[in-house]
Amino acid sequence: MNSNIIKYQNAFNSLIQALKKNQSVLAVTVFGSMITGDLWDESDIDLFVIVNQDFKGIKNIYGEEKTVEVHIKMLSKEEFLNFHESNLSGDTLHRKFFSSKLIFSKDNKITDKFNTFKYYKDVDRERWNLVYLSALMKSISECKKYMHNGKVYSIYPLVLKAIDDYSRLYLNFNGYIVNKDCISMTTNLDDSFKEIVDSIFDNSINSVDTFKRIVEYLDNYIDMNITNCSNVLINYIKNKNIYISSRELIEDSFFRDFKIDMEGLLVELSRRGLLQKKGRDYLLDDGKKLINENVYKI
Repeated sequence: MNSNIIKYQNAFNSLIQALKKNQSVLAVTVFGSMITGDLWDESDIDLFVIVNQDFKGIKNIYGEEKTVEVHIKMLSKEEFLNFHESNLSGDTLHRKFFSSKLIFSKDNKITDKFNTFKYYKDVDRERWNLVYLSALMKSISECKKYMHNGKVYSIYPLVLKAIDDYSRLYLNFNGYIVNKDCISMTTNLDDSFKEIVDSIFDNSINSVDTFKRIVEYLDNYIDMNITNCSNVLINYIKNKNIYISSRELIEDSFFRDFKIDMEGLLVELSRRGLLQKKGRDYLLDDGKKLINENVYKI
């Protein structure tokens, strides 16, 4: 077994045993490299520790166990029980917690609450599909714009951004945890994507042709998966059964905390015949019309 893995397992086991003996510690979950397995010399042990104390928010505590760096995010039982209902929904911290693994729990309420997160994780994953899908669509559009204008040197970072957006969508859509190394993870899972990414670094291939091939590959993925990736939005609009605008959708509590290019998604879904689109008068407070606002319905 790799010496790094043995080192981290020993440190992790020692730390968990100590936390179990601590009467103030009610539960521990682990996230980060200990879950994904991408350990290296400078990896640390990342834990959420729930304690029987009264304080607001999350405290970041840093230490060491058997020469391994430890990062603890400590929160009270009350904070944990209200975690999903707090304004953390949709952010990075929220995702780290929902992707974490419960190591032990001494409290039935905490255990039950953690088990209910499975539902929230599925719903959140579907909303994150919208985040990554809309980001990918925007990146592809930017790539096409710069290719059309012949700005070859400016395209390179945009293509890398599109590849990163694709990787995030691919991993999230297929139930994997999205992390900083998402491109490498996706190339390990998708051979055709690996071939595309490798072509960027092949000096024997014309760069413009390479960029066009990459954009075409990403476009094809959207063609095949846009309906499934957008299911949560399509079903939401269907259940509303009224014409609704992107403004109203992003102001809705269901989508509010997620950075979705809602109008871009709605336009694309209507272009593909998945939604109906029409104009509706947008009226100011004095009753005067400002513009015909785009609204959508199934």
